Amino acid sequence: MTQKVEEQVKEIAQLHDERFDNLAHISQLNDELSKLTSQLEYMREQFDIMNTESTRSKKMFKHSNEHQIKKRSNSWVCDHCKGKGHIRPYCFKLHDELKQPQQKPFKKI
Repeated sequence: MTQKVEEQVKEIAQLHDERFDNLAHISQLNDELSKLTSQLEYMREQFDIMNTESTRSKKMFKHSNEHQIKKRSNSWVCDHCKGKGHIRPYCFKLHDELKQPQQKPFKKI
């Protein structure tokens, strides 16, 4: 009977060791999860910022195009570049994202 008790005591000691190891591993995994969650939140914030900037640029470009089409005869003069037909908030020299891609003329062969 004492031999069985000794075996059970050894098993209990092993189970306690395994429990301790498992708790340590769970703690490490929780730390890693916390770091990854923090990184994910940071990346979401960065994505939101980029998405907002992109949307803002598209709205400015759209408004600029509408402005250029509807107000061509307008005598507005940009106080930045002194160009006619637009004002400072829509100046292509200040806002690169508003520049329209230039089309190359077709070459006849």
